[in-house]
Amino acid sequence: MMKKIESGNVNIVIMITKGDIGGAQIHVKDLAVSLQEFGNRVTVFVGEKDTFTDMLEGLNIHYRIIENLVREINPIRDVKAYREIRGHLKDIQPDLVSLHSSKAGILGRLIAAMNKIPATFTAHGWAFTDGVDPKKQFLYAMIERVTALLPARIIAVSHYDRGIALKHKVCKAEKVVAVQNGMPDISPDLFAEASRAPPRIIMVARFKSPKDHEALVDALNELKELPWELILVGGDGGTQAAVEAKIVKLGLQEKINILGYRSDIDKLIASSQLFVLISRWEGFPLSILEAMRAKLPIIASNVGGVGEMIIDGQTGYLVNNHDELVAQLKILVGDPEKRTQMGLSARESYQKSFTLKVQLDKTFKIYNELLVK
Repeated sequence: MMKKIESGNVNIVIMITKGDIGGAQIHVKDLAVSLQEFGNRVTVFVGEKDTFTDMLEGLNIHYRIIENLVREINPIRDVKAYREIRGHLKDIQPDLVSLHSSKAGILGRLIAAMNKIPATFTAHGWAFTDGVDPKKQFLYAMIERVTALLPARIIAVSHYDRGIALKHKVCKAEKVVAVQNGMPDISPDLFAEASRAPPRIIMVARFKSPKDHEALVDALNELKELPWELILVGGDGGTQAAVEAKIVKLGLQEKINILGYRSDIDKLIASSQLFVLISRWEGFPLSILEAMRAKLPIIASNVGGVGEMIIDGQTGYLVNNHDELVAQLKILVGDPEKRTQMGLSARESYQKSFTLKVQLDKTFKIYNELLVK
């Protein structure tokens, strides 16, 4: 019988480097759940036991820890990780390997090629994207050009990222395809009421570059006389202390709350009236899709694939600098009718273009093409 995802007869390994919760991990979770629902055998490889593996356990998704798989370049640990991965793949004998994040993508593509296993590599934003230090851009682009010589198909999560790959001559155009991220839908009881006053603003993002929480705090400081509340949701990746210090310095403790990592983000979004994501660079952030499906208007930095998600002036606002951020915050904080209107348009855009089914149909088509080669 021919191997096909929809037939439920595929043995697939999905690999990602980090075990915390971010957009790439949610993407992998959604993939694993959908593949398993078809009846396929799914095993997730991950470099550490953390909140992501707790999530997998709760969903009855099998996983294996690759102890030496780390984000940083470390020749000794990278060689050990190579051996670990090779050993696990030999044991599992997968029909297909789906790779996510840079280090998993490099090691996984090399091992898959040497063992003639079909593979895909999904880039959740390139390490050499616009906004990254030029020296790092050069190094990471060079590494990716070499790795891209291996036969694995490359999936970019936005048309922007596909363009970045071609701009840096990573590979030929036919080797990289854009499949925009999607999200599973929610029940109507998790839809937000954007018109409520005073508005609660929410930003869901790890306290780590490229997210720029301080820029949002600075902008809201200019509007501190207006009625609003801000909640910041996300784990600490190293910048939380600086954000907390700025909040105290500006005397905004009564208006801004840091909630840390939460597993009930859908409920927090449902209780909010405006979603904001301020970043120096981006891939295709799932948090914006979470807000769109919940009928929230969005204000976000005009970077990466964000411009493919937000229809400026209709579903939210794209901002390019501090002054624009202040101006658009002022408009939406003070206009409940516009928040409602934009939130409804955002929901319609989500339903048309960004459901999980739209993403999976395109992704599984690529998987099936590789399975018959």
